[in-house]
Amino acid sequence: MSAESSKYVRAIRNASSWLIARWRLEGRDNTAKMVSEFFREAAVLVFIFVPLDWIFEGKNTLDWRAVTGILFGSGLLLALGVTIERLREP
Repeated sequence: MSAESSKYVRAIRNASSWLIARWRLEGRDNTAKMVSEFFREAAVLVFIFVPLDWIFEGKNTLDWRAVTGILFGSGLLLALGVTIERLREP
């Protein structure tokens, strides 16, 4: 292999490794964004649909344990989603 062709091979390897690294970073970034959105949306669904399910089952009142569980579960999912979003690399 000549010096000229090895120069091109090195350039192609450098460019391909840069593209692969860039693709991996973007993939991780998109995954973190999707996971954080999932947790935030799950928090809203828990907050809305758990009380509705409770009411439609015929239980007309929510006791303090149910309200605490709903708020804690929804808040935990929301905090997890926001934390993942904040830790994501820009």
